[in-house]
Amino acid sequence: MNYAIPISNVSVIIAYRGSDRHLLGTFNSLKMWFDNITIVGPNVVAISEGIKTHGGNWLESESSNICELWEKGIQSKKSSWYLLLEGREYFSTVLKESIYETVKLTPVQRTWFPVKRNIIFLKQPLKYPLEWTHDPRSGLLFGGTDKQEIKTRQLSFFRKNHLQGESIYFSENTMAEVVANIVERSEYGADQLYQINPRLNSYSLFIRALTAPAEKFYKNWILRKGIREGFEGCVFSLVDSLVVFLGYLRYFEKYIRGGGQIKDQLSSIKKILIIKLRGMGDAVIVTSVIKNINTLMPGISISVLTFNFCKPIFENNPHLEAVYGLSEEASASDISKVSNQLSQRKFDIILNLHAKNLSSRLA
Repeated sequence: MNYAIPISNVSVIIAYRGSDRHLLGTFNSLKMWFDNITIVGPNVVAISEGIKTHGGNWLESESSNICELWEKGIQSKKSSWYLLLEGREYFSTVLKESIYETVKLTPVQRTWFPVKRNIIFLKQPLKYPLEWTHDPRSGLLFGGTDKQEIKTRQLSFFRKNHLQGESIYFSENTMAEVVANIVERSEYGADQLYQINPRLNSYSLFIRALTAPAEKFYKNWILRKGIREGFEGCVFSLVDSLVVFLGYLRYFEKYIRGGGQIKDQLSSIKKILIIKLRGMGDAVIVTSVIKNINTLMPGISISVLTFNFCKPIFENNPHLEAVYGLSEEASASDISKVSNQLSQRKFDIILNLHAKNLSSRLA
């Protein structure tokens, strides 16, 4: 079959994240088929100059996140078709022919055509499909004429079956490389989980952190037949489970403890309750917190719950809508009454500025 190559209507975006063993080989294997190739990653002068000499483009980026590198490459091009891969991947001739035939189509919406990989892990070819849970897959993307920014991490576009043919993907060569990539993969896993479920609470996260790694190990070790891969399968299954576990911990650190959930919901917050159940000195400090909130979020409703003897500090504050009091020796019925009263107000966010048992029960 005759092919009109190089193919001109496909922008090839190669994500490069520091392993240059195969980058030149990947580029050379594609340049006979595609005339619009861009590498995105940290600049390596010895390699980048050679690639530019042979017609390639190089975009500098210090990010090690594959999706961020792909997205930066996409933003630099105006094309309907994007071929996204890593700089350690080789496409078979059958796969290139499949891409050639696929780009003749015009899908009615954004469409993702994933690539099937043959993986070499710890210098050994894997017989079974063991792929890192939080690593994005290479593939062919039809972006269409929609001007909306393309986010490869969301994978919200319609998925087709795998393209015909396959790639050879060189994963980590050594255990040192595997360990070095654990943090990056767990970070990506936390971000991916947040996109799917941005409102996970601490309890749900704790339960998932206990169950998900075990499920992942069973899936890789038994269902995907990692047990038949020997040492490589054991290492992969254990490390992938660890990455899943650390992804949940990173979610808690970044989005719950670090305030990421609140930050992304600031525009929808209308009513805030501040709880400060301590002495007079601490209550005075809260007034500056109230002033800062009002400055950053003008027009928002702010209320305070404090001990009765501290109420005079807040009652004439022009930034407060309501002040609620509670006795230092409050009984269970008093606490329940105040709790019900606050629940009826339906606050969007509660700031417990002193996490004692009493204030935590009310929050």
